Amino acid sequence: MDQNARSSSFLKVSDSENGYLKKNISSIFLQSITQSNTYEVLTGDSVSLYLGRSIRKIIIPNWKAIMGFQPDYDIKPYLTSRKAASRMQYSSPYITIQPDFDITTIEIEQRTHTVLNSLGLLGGAWSLAAVVYKLLFGDDTIQPFGLVQKYGYFYKKTQKKLTKVLSTFPLVQIPDSSNNIDDKNRAEQLDKKIDNLELFLRDYVVEVQQLDKVYNNIENVKDK
Repeated sequence: MDQNARSSSFLKVSDSENGYLKKNISSIFLQSITQSNTYEVLTGDSVSLYLGRSIRKIIIPNWKAIMGFQPDYDIKPYLTSRKAASRMQYSSPYITIQPDFDITTIEIEQRTHTVLNSLGLLGGAWSLAAVVYKLLFGDDTIQPFGLVQKYGYFYKKTQKKLTKVLSTFPLVQIPDSSNNIDDKNRAEQLDKKIDNLELFLRDYVVEVQQLDKVYNNIENVKDK
């Protein structure tokens, strides 16, 4: 028989008011709390237990958590402990318990997949695909109008505004030379179409602020 062999026992630290932990919490987490607060104590050891408390914030499942907004949390405080042991010549374990509440650990649960995160990933993939497409094949035709201007009340309003402002349609069609129109009238029509086209581009397609600055700079140089 080994004379140095010592008997052992198990010491379990638990909270007498932990009934709230059993609501809306996983059994795995409860088991981890039990295991982390269970210690093997050998006969003759001097054991010091330091008791503390941690807080876990568990997400309450609802639409905010799924979408990716700031979720609502169910707060679950639970008991923690740590052991410090030294070998002494006692006939039985000598155990002391001390509070250790100076620092409280807060664990916040977070969702890794939400609707907003998924939309962000899709948007990034779409942007990358658009850049690659433009790099390989160039830009498509400029389309200044969106769905609001293409359908319903705003569509009619847009059409009335364009008809009122731009008197010549279509803007880019060259007059047919086979018609009985003299060169002077044809030139006047082309000038009018060019003026309307420039007006359309300034109002709906081209950002003209920088172009205006360049034009002003050129005029200033000419004056000098």
